[in-house]
Amino acid sequence: MAPATSGVSTPESQAPRAYARAMSERAVKTVGLVAIPTAVLLMVLGPIQAFVWGDGGPDVPAWIRSADGLHRWADSVWLRLGGSLDRYHFWGRLMVLTYLGALAGVWAFHRVAAPRVGGWRILVVALALGAVFDLGGYWGSTFDGISGVLAGFEFFCLPALLVGSLRYGWVLRRPGTQARWPGFVLLGGGLGVIPSMAAIAYWPHGVVLPVALAAAVLAAATAFRLRVEPASVPAS
Repeated sequence: MAPATSGVSTPESQAPRAYARAMSERAVKTVGLVAIPTAVLLMVLGPIQAFVWGDGGPDVPAWIRSADGLHRWADSVWLRLGGSLDRYHFWGRLMVLTYLGALAGVWAFHRVAAPRVGGWRILVVALALGAVFDLGGYWGSTFDGISGVLAGFEFFCLPALLVGSLRYGWVLRRPGTQARWPGFVLLGGGLGVIPSMAAIAYWPHGVVLPVALAAAVLAAATAFRLRVEPASVPAS
């Protein structure tokens, strides 16, 4: 008579689960890598939008005004693909992709590399709400009043984005983790808002850019098997 095996975990029964976990982890890593091209996109969008918003005037930083090649290229793309949209709204509608890319990068890092480390919620919520309000602000621009209201909500997400990056970075750099450098990356992303805004002089791009770059770095590291094991870090 064969022995009862109900409720007993065997190598044969664990193999499908391990394979499913590995495939799920691979999918999460792949999604997280979206943070890299969207961060590059934001590096391009920032100068374009700052130039358009300032109408190329003296309030636009000098290095942006001097980027003639970039602005000629931006105008050629807008003239081909913009349709009835003006330059500002045509390029502005791409901004939501940068929020979503940064969100994907942070989410992948948390799920795969640091699943037991807390402190991530403020940053994730700020990115998600920023994406929603930015989407409504630019894509809802045909409806009277909606664009301005949602842009105002987006503005209030930006301090939360800064706080969230600093908060998560501070938790990640606590003693007790195998790799503390991701915490310093996020702290740099938060503190980098100051020079970024000084360079671009335009929001939300100047605020989101350093955080998006930090998310891209973490997403790339996660894809290469980074682990942040919290031996003693509380899930706060």
